[in-house]
Amino acid sequence: MDAKTHRARRAAVALALILSFGISCAGPLPPTPTSRPQATAVALAADDPVDGYLAVAPRVLQSGQTHTISVSLFHGQQPANATVRLSLRKGSETVAQADGRVQGRGELTLTLPALPEGDYELDLSGRGFQDKSSVRVEEGTLVFLESDKPIYKPGQTVHFRILTLDAQLKPLAAAVTLEVADAKGLKVFKKEVKTDDYGMAGVDLPLSSEPNLGVWKATAQAGKRQAQLDVRVERYVLPKYEVKVNLAREWVLASDPIKGTIAAEYSYGKPVQGEAEIVATRYVGTWQEFARITRELDGQVDFSLPAAGYVAGVPGAKGMGNVQLEVTVREKSTGYEEKTTQLVTVAQAPLVLSAIPESVAFKPGLPLSILLVAETPDKKPADAMVAVDVNYTTGNFQNKPEARQVTVKGGKALLKLTPPADAIML
Repeated sequence: MDAKTHRARRAAVALALILSFGISCAGPLPPTPTSRPQATAVALAADDPVDGYLAVAPRVLQSGQTHTISVSLFHGQQPANATVRLSLRKGSETVAQADGRVQGRGELTLTLPALPEGDYELDLSGRGFQDKSSVRVEEGTLVFLESDKPIYKPGQTVHFRILTLDAQLKPLAAAVTLEVADAKGLKVFKKEVKTDDYGMAGVDLPLSSEPNLGVWKATAQAGKRQAQLDVRVERYVLPKYEVKVNLAREWVLASDPIKGTIAAEYSYGKPVQGEAEIVATRYVGTWQEFARITRELDGQVDFSLPAAGYVAGVPGAKGMGNVQLEVTVREKSTGYEEKTTQLVTVAQAPLVLSAIPESVAFKPGLPLSILLVAETPDKKPADAMVAVDVNYTTGNFQNKPEARQVTVKGGKALLKLTPPADAIML
């Protein structure tokens, strides 16, 4: 590798959205057109020299489907026009190929025949460059399985529904095998069905009067793709009355009391008389009780619990935590109980901010858009004035700060940045 190429590789900002290969030219590139020109048919026009390129393709390709691969070509600081060849290989054999002329930025359409699942090699070549990367080819059929309800009594009929789609999520007629095992793992049912032109098929499974109680497992398989569903078979009775917890709002701050109303009524509409007990626990790594109250109930009753004080934030909930309310309503005349639980989100602030960049990487000197999202903790859009501090890191590891004020309306705003020419990190 010569010194010029070495400097070009160091200056490149890697793009790895899905699967990428290529190198960037040394120095920033000028803005590219916002339109998406398609790769044209192979022509006799002379190719430009190419010293920078970028291709983006899925890591997993679907057998028998058509895929679009995005290709960008550069010569120095300008877009380049050249003929590009894309090949899918298994060993030394080429199983699919696409050629096209890319004018700066374009797309190649690669149509796969029916291929066995496995690992393949995707090759990209053109004037002055060639690269390859490993991809996986999988069967394109998607299978979904559902039942009409999650729990059944002995003697009832389980109604299964099967849906098959292709990789483009369009209905696909396919042969499917449905198997069902009871709670002891014994295979009690097997049937071959074919979905219709809408990708649908229905299967009924009558239960005996004395089945093995517990979780039954149903599996629908089409080729090598399968879907699994758990259903419960239990002897159960409907509850005498329904208990509901209505909160003033679905979230609270750690310093706020938790307020709401408990309502209980029989299936025929009569209010329940008795008492309501509320046990509040907060998650701090384990569930810890922090409040317990009991109130007389005549159909409904208001309640107020002390503030949680502190909870452990959950990464999946953007740092917010949870309080669980376990509510028990006891019938006054018989002592019969019905229970329900309610989760309450505990937030650090009344506003949750998220920043979503248009790409996980950027090119120095080119515009970069970032979507700012402002929500309440229960995911309702909010208006806000947001202060944004941007800190760029240059090639010599110097910091370049930038401060912006953004007005968020209806929960969303677009922040447009132009990273400095020597920036390598944001």
